[in-house]
Amino acid sequence: MADDTSELATTNQAVAPGLTRIWPLLAAAFAQACCVAILATALPFFAQDLGGKGLMVGLIGAAGTGAYALGCALMRPVADRLSPRPIATAGVLIEIIVMVAMAHIRSLTQVLVLFAAQGLAMSLFWPLVMGWICSGAEGQTLNRRLARFNLTWCTALMVGPFIGGALFELGQQLPFYAAAACLVLTVGLLAMASAPVTARRSTAESKPRPPDETAADSSVFRYTAWVSLFFAYMILGMCRFQLPILARVLHIREAVFGIVMGVLSLAMTVSFVMLGRTDRWHYRRGFHVAAQLLMAATVIALCWTNSATFMTVVVTVAGLCIGLSYTSSIYYSASRAGGRLASRLAVHEMTLASGVVCGSFLGGLLTQSVHLRAAYPACAALVLIGLLIQLLITQRAKNAAA
Repeated sequence: MADDTSELATTNQAVAPGLTRIWPLLAAAFAQACCVAILATALPFFAQDLGGKGLMVGLIGAAGTGAYALGCALMRPVADRLSPRPIATAGVLIEIIVMVAMAHIRSLTQVLVLFAAQGLAMSLFWPLVMGWICSGAEGQTLNRRLARFNLTWCTALMVGPFIGGALFELGQQLPFYAAAACLVLTVGLLAMASAPVTARRSTAESKPRPPDETAADSSVFRYTAWVSLFFAYMILGMCRFQLPILARVLHIREAVFGIVMGVLSLAMTVSFVMLGRTDRWHYRRGFHVAAQLLMAATVIALCWTNSATFMTVVVTVAGLCIGLSYTSSIYYSASRAGGRLASRLAVHEMTLASGVVCGSFLGGLLTQSVHLRAAYPACAALVLIGLLIQLLITQRAKNAAA
């Protein structure tokens, strides 16, 4: 491993908010996210063709994201001391091997094991690269940089599902080879990226904060944002791994379903762009409460989905709400993090992965043992429980401060 001091370059000037330093990292995030989207679209159909039912498809999804959550948990204590380039590159190289192996397996057990291995390897990439991108930024600079990062990976999630669905119709092995090609590109882009930078805040970033932000207990917003993220990604996990089963029942083609999932990511992207243009949502609870109520209502609407068009409308609204939860979590995780940036981002990633595990497993269990659409009202109820937990955290903090 290269000496950490060579990776953690220090400068006395603020980092320019432009793309000069971070564009290879944004491009690497795009390529890695494209691999994830291709795999997430093709794998549920691949598992069904191997004889997997709702519960097994959910277990496969839970295995991959559960392994990713475990990897992020193991990374958290050491993430801020690791040199990101060699560790992230090693993780991507392992993923390449897994993708090639997936193209040649014919067993559900092998699918589950390899998807878990891919999730574990991916935990070496995202927390470190996210910290790499955010290094040396605060305030509006951090907000802009996160908006670019979110726009980048979510654009990949728009493109990837269409590629995965279309290639799967042409041949079951093709999506896995395409995912491997994206990962090869990721390795090259990581090699091109500049070392992480620790920067002092510029005069612009040191200006007084709004009164409500200055007085806010940032840890309360961070904890409530993590709770919101968990339940939002529980919905996303349910959509990724259970909607393909409903799509087969409704005779929706794989390529068309890929477009539906691409629209979900497009909605998340729109949310990222809108939130990245303003800081009015910072330390304001009303936005988050309203979005979660809308998300719960939207998920219930999936009970009446009977066409690709209706499904697209529903996931569009859900995507906008999920985008707000994700942006809030990553912003409050990175803001005022100091030397704990990478470890906080590891918690962020662990939280969203845990939500996907819950959504995919619970969705699969209810789909197979109760009813094809039973997962949707159950997940909506859990979102409301999550909102109640956030309100309790907030109230407890107010009582402690009184």
